[in-house]
Amino acid sequence: MKVRLLKFLFEMFIGLVIFSLCTLIFYTSISIPFLIRDHRYWQIAGLFLIGGFISEELIKEVKAIK
Repeated sequence: MKVRLLKFLFEMFIGLVIFSLCTLIFYTSISIPFLIRDHRYWQIAGLFLIGGFISEELIKEVKAIK
């Protein structure tokens, strides 16, 4: 169980690092400005993706513990 928990935490850490990099890229306007002019949409979409991923993984972990 410890190995699964460590793997889960590592995946969350990698996800947060990727999200931070994406947010940094979008806020420094390296992204194509004519694609989406308002970068907040990207951030909101990223939050929903990460939130969905975290909740899905937590449900899997809880089911595995039971």
